[in-house]
Amino acid sequence: MPEEGLAVSVQQFIRAHIRSIEELEVLKTLRSNPTRAWTVGQIYDVVLTNRDSIANRLQNFCEGGLVLEMVSEPGTYRFAPRTAELARAADETLEAYHTRSVLVLETIFKPSNESARNFAEAFRFKRK
Repeated sequence: MPEEGLAVSVQQFIRAHIRSIEELEVLKTLRSNPTRAWTVGQIYDVVLTNRDSIANRLQNFCEGGLVLEMVSEPGTYRFAPRTAELARAADETLEAYHTRSVLVLETIFKPSNESARNFAEAFRFKRK
């Protein structure tokens, strides 16, 4: 990993799966004990945000292949990335959050170069 920034895999993971600090904290909670099945209420007790928002984050993680809703216990979730590559990227991201939290937070909230370029293009005057 370059000294001045985050690994490309971490940046890509954040762009694909993380849009808020709350999502990062929910993922961190699930990853802290990957064999445990967590309810929304149990995650709320750790992150102390909003139950409905946590439920939405969990649904997004399920759709993204990071979390599995337990079929045997509906309403409970477990950290279970669909692929080893996804698991590794999640682990690298959470490690970066632990050791370089400011860079991780900047990456979450800084628009991607493409988004910034598209935004700037919208205000560009075109010649007739």
